[in-house]
Amino acid sequence: MAAFTEQECREIEINEEKQKYWDDLREVFQKISQGLARINNRSCERAIWELLQNAGDYRANGPAQVELKLTKEDLYFKHHGLAFTQRTLEDLIRQRSSKNDKTKVGRFGTGFMTTHVFSRKVYISGSCYVEFGDKRLYLPFDNFCLNRDFTDKEEFIKEADRALARKKEILKSDGSDVDVYPTIFRY
Repeated sequence: MAAFTEQECREIEINEEKQKYWDDLREVFQKISQGLARINNRSCERAIWELLQNAGDYRANGPAQVELKLTKEDLYFKHHGLAFTQRTLEDLIRQRSSKNDKTKVGRFGTGFMTTHVFSRKVYISGSCYVEFGDKRLYLPFDNFCLNRDFTDKEEFIKEADRALARKKEILKSDGSDVDVYPTIFRY
């Protein structure tokens, strides 16, 4: 009779976690592909509503303050709401809802998809609130690319993997204990 060593058991677990990670990204590809396929001519109307609704759901105090700006090249949507967290950034990348609170309007993760009618690449700037031990920091980030402009599954999976890695890199930013950064979506 034979058994695996402790080291082999750890390596088996690591390999299983890696496989689960890539399998999960393949499922995310399917969900996002289906969402993009549902975008139609009426999606523009809903997309603006979704941006306003999300700003309202994540307002810091009082009414949401938003700014919408259209240039020849881009559409900008800015609000001064709550900062992202590592979790909410990952939820955007993986196209899932981070609104578990029943008082929030959207809870299913499908609304933001309609904003891709403006562009398949969304550049997000703002801050990420992170608590660890006795530290509480707002870490700024700029032009975080949420890329939905892909032609095949493997291309999307590589792009999602890069975005998840960039999310981790935000932790290395110099931050402050006060959030002074608005959230900006640029399409």
